[in-house]
Amino acid sequence: MEENYNKKFYAIIGENPSKGARSPKLWNACFKKFKINTKMFPIDIRREEFKNIFEKLINNKNYLGGAVAVPYKEDVFKKLKFCIEKKSKLSMAVNCIIRKKTLRAFNTDGEAAFMVLKNNKLQRKHKILLLGLGGAGKAVASQLFTFSKKNLYVSGRSIQSKMYANKNKINFINWKERHNNLHYFDYIINCTSCGFNNKQTPINKKFLTNITNKVFFDIIYMPKKTKLLSIVEKKNKIINGLEMNLFQAVLAFSKISKKYKFNKILKIMKKVK
Repeated sequence: MEENYNKKFYAIIGENPSKGARSPKLWNACFKKFKINTKMFPIDIRREEFKNIFEKLINNKNYLGGAVAVPYKEDVFKKLKFCIEKKSKLSMAVNCIIRKKTLRAFNTDGEAAFMVLKNNKLQRKHKILLLGLGGAGKAVASQLFTFSKKNLYVSGRSIQSKMYANKNKINFINWKERHNNLHYFDYIINCTSCGFNNKQTPINKKFLTNITNKVFFDIIYMPKKTKLLSIVEKKNKIINGLEMNLFQAVLAFSKISKKYKFNKILKIMKKVK
């Protein structure tokens, strides 16, 4: 993207969204169908350039918003804390920005993940283990905590993960102990980045061999079947991140205007290959 881009545009920002992010295809299909004269572009930003480029972006009146990808969801939250919708604040991360009269920031990851889980028969009585409390993990955790705080357990690798769980009174399991009681849980959700290269798994295979009749949900959508899902699929139900990715894009696009309804947007985006 040229810094002096002189037309109204949307963007997805991240470390390398140009290498496979689906948002541009999904959003641009809707722009075309609704006859909106604009486009979404991917903008790759190196960590050392983030502060400078993001400030230029939000000060550019032609920038109408868009999506935020890994690893900047929490950074954008800190930058735009003053304009984040109330229900997104617990997530401490942003995946969607919309400029109307002013900038507004949202997180649709948690709501999208919850929709997927409800479609797969999640109930309040079910015990949930969520692994990873980065930007997407916090969003999913905050949504599930609202739904069933007693039966939600989270585990993260950082001190900040434990601090987040303690501050919000969410059951926390130390990362080294995450595999100890897998039989206890009905739903196991991977929100870590383990699996993007299809060579890693957040739980070692030896702890998964005898796990049966659980629901494993990996929010990663590339590859469609991560190593974790490949290991457990014969004895358990598996869900990848494709539907969540679709739902979060639909929810985000619906923020542009109330006249663009969820089901209409969903119908258009579902056709995108």
